[in-house]
Amino acid sequence: MIQDLDGSIDLWSSEGVGTSFKISLPEYDPSFDHLAPDNIVEVGTSKTNLDEVKSVFVIDDEESVCATISRSLGADKTTSFTRAQDALSALDSLEAHEKPEVILCDVMMPEMNGIAFYRALNPGLAHRVCFITGGSTDHDVSNFLADHTSRVLYKPFSPERVRAQVLS
Repeated sequence: MIQDLDGSIDLWSSEGVGTSFKISLPEYDPSFDHLAPDNIVEVGTSKTNLDEVKSVFVIDDEESVCATISRSLGADKTTSFTRAQDALSALDSLEAHEKPEVILCDVMMPEMNGIAFYRALNPGLAHRVCFITGGSTDHDVSNFLADHTSRVLYKPFSPERVRAQVLS
């Protein structure tokens, strides 16, 4: 994620002394203020209770993000929770048989990112996609997210935010 934001991580280590990390990120750019989470209007399934949401499909290459979403939704109860580690396998699964009510898709993934996934997705499912992002300084990504602000879940997110996004 640091590299996706045009940042870097430096590491120094000395045996018996310790290890130091330096994380560098680009300077604040006010042109991205329109992407601030406060400006997001929630959309989703128009359901009022998570028990009404029968299926959620999560596409993310980070297991911890998927586990957080699963716990947030109580996916071990009535909600079917499907995960794909990459966009290509998600497309295959969605074309073959999966027709979830909600698709949560990470924006920054290797091989095929969330934007390419969205563009390749069956148009009948596109309205079900909510994008997951830690933010980006890439102008193409930022412009895309600006066009889809109502369907963006920003990291870090709370369980309440995940539930609100899925339910709205």
